[in-house]
Amino acid sequence: MRGFAVVDRQAAADQTVIWLTGHLEGVRVGHTNAVVIPGDDDRHGATVWNLTADRAIVLTHGSAPPWSFRQTLTPDAFEDLIDETAAFQRRIADAVTRYASEARNRNLVTPEFSSHPPPGC
Repeated sequence: MRGFAVVDRQAAADQTVIWLTGHLEGVRVGHTNAVVIPGDDDRHGATVWNLTADRAIVLTHGSAPPWSFRQTLTPDAFEDLIDETAAFQRRIADAVTRYASEARNRNLVTPEFSSHPPPGC
């Protein structure tokens, strides 16, 4: 998988808008500006396919794509991922704290994970 393709096609709009997100290096990702494909473009289907092939498809709320993708996500999937990640982080921190207490190891540091959303957002 090369990354995500966020696809927006609202029923009242005669166009499809796609944003691409992909891995660059390390923890860095890159994003494209929105690519707008008019609905009456002769190559609309081919262009959408070319932009979304080999990517996880995320449909914006209310999107009605002109055809069905094999598997899609909605923005809610990311909220679920964030919640699951936070739960695992709590379990890790609790396990480290419990182990440090049982082992009486004062040098063991309980991990601190970043919060979501980050402060100030």
